[in-house]
Amino acid sequence: MLSRDAIQRLLGAPGETTSVDYKLRLDWSAKQLEVVRDLACFANRAGGSLLIGVREEKGRSTAAVGMADDDPLPDLNEIGNLFRKYFERTLPISVVPHEVNGKRIGVISINAFGNEPIVAARNGGDCNRLVIRRGAIYRRSDGGSCEEAGPAEVAQLLEACTERRIAQVKSLVASIPPAALPASQPRVIPQHVQRLEDASLGKFATLRAVDLHPARAPSPQLRTRELEQLLEQSSVRTAATTYFPRYLSSASGEGRVVVRAPGRLVVKGEGTTFGSAAPFVSLIEMRADGAVYVRESLWEDTRFDEGQRMLGILSMIRFALAALAFAYRMFSAIAANRFTLRVGLLGPEGRSLVRDWEDAWPFFERYAASTGDDLLLSRDLSLEEVDTKEKRADVAFALIEEFLDFFGYVLERKDFDQLVTRTGTHGDIRPLGSIRTGTASAKP
Repeated sequence: MLSRDAIQRLLGAPGETTSVDYKLRLDWSAKQLEVVRDLACFANRAGGSLLIGVREEKGRSTAAVGMADDDPLPDLNEIGNLFRKYFERTLPISVVPHEVNGKRIGVISINAFGNEPIVAARNGGDCNRLVIRRGAIYRRSDGGSCEEAGPAEVAQLLEACTERRIAQVKSLVASIPPAALPASQPRVIPQHVQRLEDASLGKFATLRAVDLHPARAPSPQLRTRELEQLLEQSSVRTAATTYFPRYLSSASGEGRVVVRAPGRLVVKGEGTTFGSAAPFVSLIEMRADGAVYVRESLWEDTRFDEGQRMLGILSMIRFALAALAFAYRMFSAIAANRFTLRVGLLGPEGRSLVRDWEDAWPFFERYAASTGDDLLLSRDLSLEEVDTKEKRADVAFALIEEFLDFFGYVLERKDFDQLVTRTGTHGDIRPLGSIRTGTASAKP
């Protein structure tokens, strides 16, 4: 709504502009369509006003002469409904009478368009004269007339819309204070690891994790030498290194610790890798009841700058596939036909997804997880569901798809298959014979 001072300034202008039009009479009953078209013209510039009861003479200033008694202003609801009828849009419109020097004038104002220009939604007029043409964009010209926009003006309008959207996004982003990532909390080491009195896991805010449990414990329970044999023969290898459990082949001397105890075997690899001073740790515990626990630090923390907290998409795919391959080989060897798999991350701490392999992903985007809760997915599986690489790929895809959903990311199966094929992620799955007489052997 225009203030009294603003109206006085308009009345003192030398003539009509892109934001004001002077009319001696409104003739609302006869020229309703022309009025709403004029308002659309203002809206598609920067907004504007119709001043009724004002005389304009060329070369002279305008003067308020007052509205005729038989030419009243329209009702606000009436003009608003008519505008919506022909343009199917709602913009703030005001209809206000003012008194200037004892003369009553009317002011009809409309705001500028928002993120989209105002487009006529239907024809208005009759067969003799079309006042509003469906699909037209009406715009106030620099000369002060209401005209249908041409191609160049339409392009200018669309560019203005884009600039407004960008400005809105920038304003929104600027209004949001920077969110501090969750502070790293001391990790609560699982009970089965606490017995090792191993503080190495507590150095890392985030760990990859796998838990494997057979549906039925083997009878008799596994001995330590059998656990060692299962670890050696079930580990998934790629090239000259052990991929799962990771890092074990990279540790030597004091960096590799083996704890043999009644009912369990614990092997830990600790040191630095990837040609940097960044630490790594990999710990696997195998129990006499057939349970397996794997915890490992993220290689991403050794590659990216400190504090970036990244998570590679491909590395999670390989981790899940390798865990399934390990489970298949081990549980086949002890004839455990059904087992439970839990796989994921402990404490993602606001990490962002990244491409982690050269040309292995068709795009580069980031999807942040705000949660610091553990992201562990569980599946109850049978050996028959994972006895081929195709079946393991099906299970791994379902797991990773669900896992990445926590980051707001949609994984396509074709992209998953592309990564698995191009990088040989299935691993070395050799037939593994039974370690006990009378138990089943693994399939190729």
